[in-house]
Parts: sequence; structure tokens; C-alpha cells
Amino acid sequence: MAEITIMDVKELLIGFRGQEITLDKIRSELQIERGTKSFDGVRNIVLRLAEQKVLRYISRGTYKVIQPAVVVSVFGTDRERRPPFPLIFPKDRDTEMATAQGPSKER
Repeated sequence: MAEITIMDVKELLIGFRGQEITLDKIRSELQIERGTKSFDGVRNIVLRLAEQKVLRYISRGTYKVIQPAVVVSVFGTDRERRPPFPLIFPKDRDTEMATAQGPSKER
């Protein structure tokens, strides 16, 4: 097999987003045999991907694949306009008047 590249590992990690993965699992998925140049190269590639925030280090040989953040459109053009809801403050029990401080403590 040809030498492994960062893009090969990134393509593999797409299927493992949000999950933990080990170096041995990456090597077995990419069919890298022990003793080849790519066997040790995977570790260096994974360390670079951890620096790029694609992976997060969990423990020795174990990493978590970070799921990319999805942009959420809050104020889009298709947003439904609603009137503001009525905000009612607590009433004072003695005077039945709305107060901003809450019910009075006098008795």
C-alpha cells in the first residue's frame, strides 16, 4: 500500500464523528501493517489532527473525533413574527397592585 496521507485519515474519521477511536482501529481500517513506514506515520498524522482540533486526546492511543459545529440561523427571512407576550409582575396581596419588587412584607 502507498504511504498514508492526512486526507486518507480525515476521510476515515468522517464516519466516526462524535465517537472515540484508537490508533489500532485507524490502522486496521486503513489496512496498515506493522513495520511499514505508514504504521508510525499514523501517530504523527493523528497528533497533527489533534492540533487542528479535528481530534481530542482522551488517553494513550485513544482520541475522540470532534463533531463540527453547525450554524443555526436564528433570525432568518422565514421567521414568524409574533406579538410580544404579556409580562405580568407579581401582585401585592394587600393592594392588588402590580409591583416590580414582588409582594410586600408588611403585615
